[in-house]
Amino acid sequence: MKRFIPSFRVQIVLLVLFLVINAVLFFRNYFLENLTSFNAGVEALEIETQIADLHARYGQHLPAEVQDAFREDVEALLETEHQVGLARDLFRREIELYSYFIFIFLTLSALILFFLSFNLISRPLKRLQDAAVSLAAGDWSIQVQENRFSPLNDLIVSFNHMVSELESSRNKLVRAEKELAWREGDGPGYGP
Repeated sequence: MKRFIPSFRVQIVLLVLFLVINAVLFFRNYFLENLTSFNAGVEALEIETQIADLHARYGQHLPAEVQDAFREDVEALLETEHQVGLARDLFRREIELYSYFIFIFLTLSALILFFLSFNLISRPLKRLQDAAVSLAAGDWSIQVQENRFSPLNDLIVSFNHMVSELESSRNKLVRAEKELAWREGDGPGYGP
């Protein structure tokens, strides 16, 4: 039973896709873990509990005229701490959302750049391969389209020059064979 082995192009595409996805996921997890450890450090301070303990310890020992103001200040601090917690949660969600957008953007950008550069190299190679097959089949006038932006343009120019030289040599050989045949007696006026 023959195993399916993907072409070299498919293998390269899969490898690049694998590397890009893993790199982006690594950086995404790195930032999310840092944010999580920061939030855990802030929660470990237990600011709300400390404010509540402060109120419980000193609230009743204060004079009556100051107790209401102290209670209001403690409630304001608790409300502020609650809002900070909500802001941290909102910030975490935004970081997660942005990380998904960054993941998609970087993956698509890397794939697009990869496909463009890969086609810039592989398309001329495919044209050269097709031209070599045509040359082997006897098409002596084959020429591969040149592209000055291709990194393989020098190879294409050399191939086209080689094909031109081969065709010129072949034409010279055919003419020499015709002349030789004509000289050996197959020319006009030498027959029975």
